[in-house]
Amino acid sequence: MEALKFTGDGAQYFKIWIVNILLTVVTLGIYYPWAKVRTRRYFFGNTFLEDANFEYHATGKQLFIGFVISMAFFIAYIFLSNFSPILAMVLMLVLMVATPWIIWRSLKFNHRMISYRNVRFGFGGGVGGAYVVFAYPLALMLGFGLVAGLTVAIFKENIIGFGLVGALSLIFYPVFLAMYNKVISHYFTNGSLFGQGKFSADLKFKPFLMIMLKGLGWGVVFVLIALFVFGSLALIAAFFSDFSFTDLLADAAQKRGKTGDFDSDMEMSAGMGILLVAGLMLLYPLLIAIGFYVSSYLKAQHRRYLFNETTLDDSIRFNSTLEAKPLFQIRITNLLLVMMSAGIAYPWTKVRLHKYLTETIEVEAENGFGGYISQQASEGALGEELGEAFDIDIGGIAF
Repeated sequence: MEALKFTGDGAQYFKIWIVNILLTVVTLGIYYPWAKVRTRRYFFGNTFLEDANFEYHATGKQLFIGFVISMAFFIAYIFLSNFSPILAMVLMLVLMVATPWIIWRSLKFNHRMISYRNVRFGFGGGVGGAYVVFAYPLALMLGFGLVAGLTVAIFKENIIGFGLVGALSLIFYPVFLAMYNKVISHYFTNGSLFGQGKFSADLKFKPFLMIMLKGLGWGVVFVLIALFVFGSLALIAAFFSDFSFTDLLADAAQKRGKTGDFDSDMEMSAGMGILLVAGLMLLYPLLIAIGFYVSSYLKAQHRRYLFNETTLDDSIRFNSTLEAKPLFQIRITNLLLVMMSAGIAYPWTKVRLHKYLTETIEVEAENGFGGYISQQASEGALGEELGEAFDIDIGGIAF
């Protein structure tokens, strides 16, 4: 197995990042496509497999086409929202219908713009598959909504019906996410190409479901533990603080009986309010950390399963050594660094995360990777040049 290497560093990327920000601001956003190209060229250019790096070939002019179209839609929607809400809704529906097609074009374009040893990547998935993938969650949600509505109607909107809907929701949520991630991962992976070579992955529903159930299960356990600990600490603080909870109750009752004075009640409420606010201030970051861990677990397990099942022409195999714990540590410390530095540390945090995600990918070629590359290069570059660029970030769709 040969692991990918990333040779970039935060100081180098900081220079690119700060120039990109300044030029984007000065040009009122027009420079943004060129900024994105510079960033991608830096990260791809510093990613190596064996002794060769990847390359990104798109230009700012190509990405600018998609940028202008996006801005035109946005401006049109804002304008119509103020003058004709009905037309604004129609425009939004048109955009929703066109979204799978746009993402499909984006996949074809972005794959085509990446190369390794002069061999281009590609995407051969059909536009019909894109519509199936992105209509899939809508159909599932509509189906669940129909079942939930019928359940409430049958039980005549009493508590039993709502309880059953709640129970169904707990079952539906992990099943829905597992099914959706399975479908979308299958479409993206099996549609990807390298030269004349085709990526393939035989993905099953059960592993996705088990990953989701374990991740959500860990999240529930951690949240319950956090609530129990902070609830216990709140009670302990209430009984052993400078003021006595029981004495305040007795004092409040005595004063109400004699003078109607509510000062002790107010004092008790203020003290308990302070404790509540302090508890929430501690609990909220902990819940954020739990969310980060659960998402890190899901990402690590999903990637490990996906890479381990993926091959390229049945001769190139992949592996992921991504682990939830180090990924969580990097993400949570990155967040703290960005917050404490008022955003200045962002380039270093981005490089740090990208380096870990990249270097946990391994590639194995049974007959030698160099020979396989030569065969692909001799066949020529794949596919047609795209005259239009639709550039959309879709990395966060699956997990």
